[in-house]
Amino acid sequence: MIVAVVRLVGTQYKVRFRSFRQNGTVQAGARKGWGRVKGTLNKRTAVRREVLDRVYQAVIAELPEDLRNMTPLEALLLCMRWAIQAQDRNAILAAAAAAAPYVHPEIEQHGRDLQQLG
Repeated sequence: MIVAVVRLVGTQYKVRFRSFRQNGTVQAGARKGWGRVKGTLNKRTAVRREVLDRVYQAVIAELPEDLRNMTPLEALLLCMRWAIQAQDRNAILAAAAAAAPYVHPEIEQHGRDLQQLG
């Protein structure tokens, strides 16, 4: 049950709404059904997502067809080939390090197997 509590403070009336249980005690804290529904976006986030989606679609539309359907591994290998042609060692190493998890299994898992065998 919700009750309006009105009191005089100085020359002004203050109104406060209080929620009471059936036994007369004040109910404090969050109440069921109050506030925003979980997962609902606020206006700023909704606008930001819409703008980013438009930009993403525009960028994707400008890409050649072969780049649109490329897997992450193929894209990293292409970057590595371009870096090799430009003879940029830092870019080659960065692309190789980023592509490694797609090509090679995790060392940690096999390290445990080797320790058990040896």
